[in-house]
Amino acid sequence: MKEELISVIVPIYNVELYLSKCLDSVINQTYKNLEIILIDDGSVDNCPIICDKYAKKDKRIKVIHKDNKGVSSARNYGLEIATGNYVIFIDSDDYIEPTMLEILYINMKKTNSDISICNYNNVENNISKKGSLIEINNSKLSKEEFYNYLFYNTYYCGYLWNKLFKKKVIDKIRFDEEIHILEDLVFIAMVADNCNNFYYDYNNHLYNYRIRNNSALRSKFNLKQVSSIKAREIILEYAIKYNCQSTNVIKFSLLWDSIYYKYKLKDINNLNYQINYKLHHKYLIDSLKCKEVKLTKRIRLVIAFFFPNFYFGIKELFFRKEDKDEKRINKCNSTNI
Repeated sequence: MKEELISVIVPIYNVELYLSKCLDSVINQTYKNLEIILIDDGSVDNCPIICDKYAKKDKRIKVIHKDNKGVSSARNYGLEIATGNYVIFIDSDDYIEPTMLEILYINMKKTNSDISICNYNNVENNISKKGSLIEINNSKLSKEEFYNYLFYNTYYCGYLWNKLFKKKVIDKIRFDEEIHILEDLVFIAMVADNCNNFYYDYNNHLYNYRIRNNSALRSKFNLKQVSSIKAREIILEYAIKYNCQSTNVIKFSLLWDSIYYKYKLKDINNLNYQINYKLHHKYLIDSLKCKEVKLTKRIRLVIAFFFPNFYFGIKELFFRKEDKDEKRINKCNSTNI
């Protein structure tokens, strides 16, 4: 089978401890016809030096150094210069198995799919455990089936990094640079609208996802997180369009975020962060009927809906105590080293 060009886009920001392993895993793929695009998004550590070093020893590598504007900006830059027939995104703190691109490509060609998907491993403290998307046999999926899996409960299929895309289905679609949470899921949902066939390889765990305590998903509240409101509104549109089973789960998450962020922003007078709270009120009944969400969470939603200051005020007091205890424990541990 003739190898067509695959563009591998790697956004990079301050990951010097992990970058070499990531790049080694890409350049040592059994699939050789690659265009490897490294987007250094204004890193202030040794990442720029590492990128340039790899570019000198592998002619397939292109390095772009740019000002820091976030991962969506970096990915968009990569899409603008990508020339391959296929595109894949790899996170720079992760690494991939040697046969990942070859298997994804073969699966795509054999099934005439527009998006080829593989399973993954979770890596934490150098210990690897098999992750799991949806437990189904290797399967060719219709558009409706794909959207159902994409939005299934906690969005298990919404990862960007385990998917090979045909370049033509992306066309002019780009990442929304104003969305900082769930931006991957929004992008995939928009691209899938241009697709007809999808293939999911459940048996092959080919991507190694590194879990880090300082990742964006584990960070404390900041204003960028409010963009999840916009993301969930877009996601809900596609869920309704394709009659997804998890539509009420998305409504629950959207209403919860709306309540929470309205509470967090009550003292911030900034038009960029205003939330149309009333727009999401209509989702309360559907959210309460949503049996996919635990009853205790639905009860908490009701309390937060009617008494947000009470609910979140109590929670914040509790978390502040937890933080104080954690700092005390860490201080004790540091003195014992």
